[in-house]
Amino acid sequence: EYTENANYTVTVVDGTFTITPKAITIVANDATKVFGETDPALTTDCTIAELNAKAVREAGENVGEYKITVEYTENANYTVTVVDGKFTITPKAVTITAADATKVFGESDPALTTDCTIAELNAKAVREAGENVGTYTIKVEYTENANYTVTTVDGKFTITPKAVTITANDATKVFGEADPALTTDCTIAELNAKAVREAGENVGEYAIKVEYTENANYTVTTVDGTFTITPKAVSITAADATKVFGEADPALTTDCTIAELNAKAVREAGEDVGEYKITVEYTENPNYVVTVTDGAKLTITQRSITVKLDDVTIESGDELPTFTYTITSGELPEGGSLDLTITTDAVDSTTPGTYTITAQNNDPNYAITVENATLTIEDSHAGLYPIHFDPAADDTGTIIPGGVVEIDGVPYVLDDDTTVWVPHTTGKLATTYKYKVGETYYETYPTNMYVWLLKVTDTDGDGEYDLYTAERVKELDDFMLYAGTSIRINANPGIRFFTTVPADKLKALMGGKLLTGDLAGFKLVRSGTLYVKWREETSNLVMGVGVSSDVYGGAAGNTFRRFSTANGRDWFTGMLTNLPDDADTLSMDILSRPYIVLERDGEQIVIYGGTVRRSVYYVATQNRDVYETGTAYDNYIENIITIVENAKNG
Repeated sequence: EYTENANYTVTVVDGTFTITPKAITIVANDATKVFGETDPALTTDCTIAELNAKAVREAGENVGEYKITVEYTENANYTVTVVDGKFTITPKAVTITAADATKVFGESDPALTTDCTIAELNAKAVREAGENVGTYTIKVEYTENANYTVTTVDGKFTITPKAVTITANDATKVFGEADPALTTDCTIAELNAKAVREAGENVGEYAIKVEYTENANYTVTTVDGTFTITPKAVSITAADATKVFGEADPALTTDCTIAELNAKAVREAGEDVGEYKITVEYTENPNYVVTVTDGAKLTITQRSITVKLDDVTIESGDELPTFTYTITSGELPEGGSLDLTITTDAVDSTTPGTYTITAQNNDPNYAITVENATLTIEDSHAGLYPIHFDPAADDTGTIIPGGVVEIDGVPYVLDDDTTVWVPHTTGKLATTYKYKVGETYYETYPTNMYVWLLKVTDTDGDGEYDLYTAERVKELDDFMLYAGTSIRINANPGIRFFTTVPADKLKALMGGKLLTGDLAGFKLVRSGTLYVKWREETSNLVMGVGVSSDVYGGAAGNTFRRFSTANGRDWFTGMLTNLPDDADTLSMDILSRPYIVLERDGEQIVIYGGTVRRSVYYVATQNRDVYETGTAYDNYIENIITIVENAKNG
């Protein structure tokens, strides 16, 4: 190609441009593997993609060297030269270990093994010859193979001693006899086992040992036997004996003739009439087994005595005396005495008459013959009259069995639970009741309280009273059947004592017949409280507080008004007092009981309620939560509680 120019005539002649093929050498890279493994990827050093060069090895899997050739796609742009590579298969390393094995001497060999799993090697374990106890080498044998490089590890074959237990057989003999032949249970001749016993000829147990010849092929354990020498059997019997109660024992004997046993008869302790076992005592000797024949006995028989009971005379109402007697035949042993229950057919001493005195022997050691006596009860009820409280007059049919009868507050003893002997009592009132006791004394109160009008009448006008009656005044039933009196924290503050006869009861009676005198002719004069202190050290009731003036108490402000005094008792309708701040006074029990005074035909009669026993400390604890905290009442209560409880805690 050129630029036209008028100054030139151009002739063109073409030339030739030649591109020659590029010379390339492709080398197959060497490779290797261990026998049995998968071929690794084969490569060349060619980087020209359009030639598609690849390495291909010569076929074969055994150990050896194989040619690696290059295959590629022909291309006019390249002149290719190839260089072969080498593919090497190396032997596989194998370690074959013979497994250890063992057996007990005398047994067959167990199967010997290796850990080889390659069949073509034909591996097997073969042990070193020998049958005695010891350790033998186990070798590995196998078939050579070029594909494997084999390393072997020996095993160990151990023959252990056979365990043998040899037992000495037990044996026995009676003391004094010759020894029997001693044996063992061993059947292995080479051990030469024999039994030999511990020396000794007295009764007892001796060890039997095993002796044998040592042998490395056996581990021997021996078990001792026991050689027993037993005692000789001996029987001893005690002889029966007898004596009379109170006498000395006779000599006791046995039938034993063996001196070294020192046999003697000893009886069961006891001196009362009866049979006592006689036992045999002897000196223990290991060469004898002693059997004692039981059944021997010492019999103690009764002692005969005759007694005469003494006659007695008493008055009716007296306590029955302790009856006495005299021994008229036989005699007591030294230090002895009789145990007689002496009784009479008199139920009590209230009925005059003549009664028989008899005796019951309570001591089986004596055979007692009794001569009876006479009890004479002379009448002692002159001037007294029996008042019978008829159970039929009680709605329940149970008047006062085991209860109390009070006439003007004076208790009387009941003869038969319903009858009492009293002086002339026409027009008097009696109160009958029982006590029910709760868990503490503070819960004690009377039950079934009835009021009776007592009458003694001369019905035939001969000047002798011959009709004695007790009639219920039912309108007054249970009038006093309440908890006596209360002791309360109250007023200034202080301690207030007052009657607790219910207001509704008082209102009903005082506002009605009792106030007007229309209740069986009786009129209420007053009601109030009888107050006593409890003296713990003597368990006595101390009436009142020991002050004779009309005003009780000491300092000003600590007063209450006494209503009146009768029969040494102080009556009042209530009292208010501050007590000393000492624990003894505050914890002292105070007894009180309500009363009413009735009047009829100008004669006054008193009926009392049940007794209540409480301490100021007890009342304070019951009222602890009644008053508002911080008030004078609350502070007063807490002060009482603190004083007593501090004293209790020391």
